[in-house]
Amino acid sequence: MSRGARIAGIGCGLLALVAIGGGFLACTILAPMPAREAAQGFLADVRAANWPAALQRTSASYQREHDAASLARAVASVPSLMHHASATFVNGSLEEDRANLDGFLASPEGDVPIAVEAVRADGYWYVDALVVQGVPLE
Repeated sequence: MSRGARIAGIGCGLLALVAIGGGFLACTILAPMPAREAAQGFLADVRAANWPAALQRTSASYQREHDAASLARAVASVPSLMHHASATFVNGSLEEDRANLDGFLASPEGDVPIAVEAVRADGYWYVDALVVQGVPLE
């Protein structure tokens, strides 16, 4: 095999590897970005104890069963969520109108794991489920 053919083969292989890696990055990191922004907004409202705004960032199914006061009580039952300083999402996946995000909250107890499921409705993303350190937000 000639040197040029070998270089072309290696170049094609590297290009394929970059394309696969880029596709993975787009599906797991970039694609759920609007969902991640919705989750970050919800968590910012929780930090500010702005319960009406936080409730508006939840899905219609969650809002049917909760009002702002019950959301405040639910958050209070998860101390790491109630007292977190920031949230970082490190992994995400997207399937049609559902996104799953994983990360951690910086809390007084240290970093604690968080998982958020978001749903898209009418062009917007809403928090549908949230689990902090294995404890679901009721």
